[in-house]
Amino acid sequence: MDSTTDWFGDDGQWGAVYIAVGDDPQAFVVLPNTAGVDILAVDGSGCDDVDTSDCSSQRGGLFESDNSTTWKPYGFREASFNGIGLATLYADYGSDYVTFNFNVDEDTGPSNISSSVGTFNSTVSWIGSFGLGLYRSELSNLSLPTFMESIWDNRSAAPSCSYGYTAGAYYRLKGVPASLTIGGFDQLRFEPNPVSFNLSFQGWPVVSLSSIEVLSIDKDDNSTTISLLEASIDSYFTLDSSTSYIWLPGATCDEFSQALNLTYNETLALYTYPDGVHDYLASSNVSFTFAITDTSTSLDSVNITLPFSALDQYITYPYPNFYPPEISQSLPYFPIRRASSSNEYRIGRVFFQEAYLVVDYERNNFSVYQATFDDSVITDTNIIIIEPPPGSLYPGENSTEGLSQGSRAGIVVGSLVGFMLIIALIWWFFLRNRYQLSVRRREPKPKDSKDDISANQGLSIVPRRWLNWRHRTHIELEGDNTQPSELPATRFVHELPGSIPGTTDQHPSTPVPKQNLRRSAISTAASSTVSLSSAARMSESSDGSFDEEELVSPRPNSRPSSIAKHHFPTTNETAETNHGNEDENNNGSETESKADQRTRTQPGEIVLGPSASTYTSKRRSDDQFSS
Repeated sequence: MDSTTDWFGDDGQWGAVYIAVGDDPQAFVVLPNTAGVDILAVDGSGCDDVDTSDCSSQRGGLFESDNSTTWKPYGFREASFNGIGLATLYADYGSDYVTFNFNVDEDTGPSNISSSVGTFNSTVSWIGSFGLGLYRSELSNLSLPTFMESIWDNRSAAPSCSYGYTAGAYYRLKGVPASLTIGGFDQLRFEPNPVSFNLSFQGWPVVSLSSIEVLSIDKDDNSTTISLLEASIDSYFTLDSSTSYIWLPGATCDEFSQALNLTYNETLALYTYPDGVHDYLASSNVSFTFAITDTSTSLDSVNITLPFSALDQYITYPYPNFYPPEISQSLPYFPIRRASSSNEYRIGRVFFQEAYLVVDYERNNFSVYQATFDDSVITDTNIIIIEPPPGSLYPGENSTEGLSQGSRAGIVVGSLVGFMLIIALIWWFFLRNRYQLSVRRREPKPKDSKDDISANQGLSIVPRRWLNWRHRTHIELEGDNTQPSELPATRFVHELPGSIPGTTDQHPSTPVPKQNLRRSAISTAASSTVSLSSAARMSESSDGSFDEEELVSPRPNSRPSSIAKHHFPTTNETAETNHGNEDENNNGSETESKADQRTRTQPGEIVLGPSASTYTSKRRSDDQFSS
């Protein structure tokens, strides 16, 4: 990225880089922020309440969101959660296109990417910041993609999700500008070392500060070393370039104050110099060495040495609570601050003047090197591209538009919801089929149908009871209170054909063979015998002839009574034959039981429900009689 040759800040002289925001890019300068995630720009109203002659240029330029047609507002939110030192700052957030690389080929044009941007007009932060962090704090309550998230999803903008950064040094040579490389690092800006550090769970570069030593060399080359910090379990510090200071435990600050003869200013909350002390330290050969390791138990360490000139900073108006007699006046201070807890331990921008940081999010590691300064670093560069590791979660090489972390989470949630809907539909169809089956089973059927038995034989007692419990509705056909009625009907008298009493022309005068008058032995159950209302019975008179008696029964199952006799003359031959047949019948009936004798029908008596053989015998007897 393009670096400025000017120095910015109301609490020091810091190197910055250029970016542009909007469809019609508006360029301004920002300070790289190794712990923050957002791009913060000074709003167009950032100079309304500032009494400086050239406020806009001193603040690095202003951004007018109303002049960008691609700006999408999202409202005011607190930016402190996203890494802006330890100050409280509110910003008006939105999303827009960000151009961050101007020195590219004419064919490709400048690199731009969609990212979240916040605008502010407070003087808590004098100029804007460029967030290089990857993960947004959950407390920020903002789902917009950060700049590095967009880099992660879009390889066309950068070869990998990584960067190399040093803050530059105004005191070196004629001023060495800052250097920020997205997707790689500038190998000319540092001295290599083999030590690697692991990123924290939040994706921040956190180190263990083993020691801080002050080396003083007098005019006679006599050196004196003072240790100002001993290793402790709570000595983990975040490399945070959003703040200018080194935030140390109170006891360590007291060690610095005693060793360097500093004075703590309660109003400014800064360490300042008594008269003559600043000039003495500036003219002496004093340096500060910071020993950092990955953890407090790591053996490999990296030493970063800062000369006093790196710590020789000034505050100017409108620094908070600083009201000099004249606006142009400045105040020298020593850039250490007292931390109230271990969560506030920070190694700020003053450290990055002499250190070069390389962060590789895809490998989850970072490195810290001692920065180098020679004439070549101002005009030359040696950019080394950091290639993504094998199996990287990067999108395809031809991807031009990526998905933010919030979009990826939305896709996962949408997939889960879709899967749950599919399961619900399957379950609904299953219950629907079960319900229809249960309704069919409860449909009314004829009582004598065998299907009712076979349908339930396949179900155990438990399913039948379960179905009955589920469906308790009684199904009944509609009815009324109409009482059944019956029309009167004429009773018919059923009577076998016979002669009318007092006449003989109904029967032939020819003698009837005796065998034709055989009794019909019909056997059936006594309870099934029904006597007709009129019947005939044949009896033999004393002269050997047969008389026909007409039997009339007043009601079913009653014994018939004789109401008429009809004389049938017979010859001796017929009588003899008759007696012979009766003897045969009497012999055959002797083997019958008494119960069978009780149920034997009388001559001429008709019985309901005869068997096929007895019915045939009865028909044969009737036919012979009628003939």
